[in-house]
Amino acid sequence: KYGIWLVMVRAARKSEKLLQIRLNQNAPCSIAVERIKERPLIAKKLWSRMPCWILLHAERGRLRKCWNGCRLYRGTHEGEGLGPCAIRGCRERPVAGGDILICHGCSWWVCAKCASRGRMPSLEEDPLFHGPRCPSLFVHQSMLNSPMPVGPLGALAHPIQGKYSGLGSGTVIICPGGNYEFLSPLEAQPIVDWLASAGIASVVLRYRLLPAFGLDDALDDLERAIDLVRELRPAGPVAAIGFSAGGHLVASLAIRALQRELPQPLDAQILVYPGVDGRDWDCKRSRDRCDFFNQGKWSFPRKASTLLNGQQALLGGV
Repeated sequence: KYGIWLVMVRAARKSEKLLQIRLNQNAPCSIAVERIKERPLIAKKLWSRMPCWILLHAERGRLRKCWNGCRLYRGTHEGEGLGPCAIRGCRERPVAGGDILICHGCSWWVCAKCASRGRMPSLEEDPLFHGPRCPSLFVHQSMLNSPMPVGPLGALAHPIQGKYSGLGSGTVIICPGGNYEFLSPLEAQPIVDWLASAGIASVVLRYRLLPAFGLDDALDDLERAIDLVRELRPAGPVAAIGFSAGGHLVASLAIRALQRELPQPLDAQILVYPGVDGRDWDCKRSRDRCDFFNQGKWSFPRKASTLLNGQQALLGGV
């Protein structure tokens, strides 16, 4: 039905296997492989020009860096002259004599606890930063209630007992944000872990993005993901949580179903700082400002106008 392509990619923890389920209707099936190479969203020569909120120097990869991409060095806090730990959500206050990581160029520092915590994948390893034409679901194998066929040979990917087993029967589809140009890793695996700590299973959706695809393409990806999750985990309800542009996507699917006089595809939706206003996506209202990277052009993509579909309904109009 979906022409599903299942492949294994590196999971956040080596004890867990992560399945990538490609949602392209016309894609061929393929046996499971250890790693699949996909084209990045942005050509590597343009990476240094991308916005800092997707580069995430401070939280990506093995080498510790500050927000601006400078290397951090081990040091000792002298007790004055520095504010709280710069990692988001920490705000640890400095203690004289404590071990820290510090950027000597911009006085950006990290406490010992944050220096040892898990990291986001590098751009080279981030599956959300690849496959611009391959919408996919990412699901931890142990969330599945039964063996899943992998590929045309009928090989089985058996569930394993891990941190994601024994969860409730319902499923949350996570839709990261990223201005419909990127997908933030901060709104993916950390949310999977947070929901799992509450006994809730979840999957991450990689939907298609600008400039090649518009809102209806992303909505189709979410719709297919919902149908697939209902097949894989039929015992419970299906909800979606969307962040920023992902929140706009989830809300827009409800609007589209209403406009088409169809049943609502989701049992519940959670919108986290959703981009339902849309004024920054309207080139007529943002003549002096453009927040679209657009492959390094910093201009409005042609299909950005599709993001305004249903805007009045999202804001409470007709």
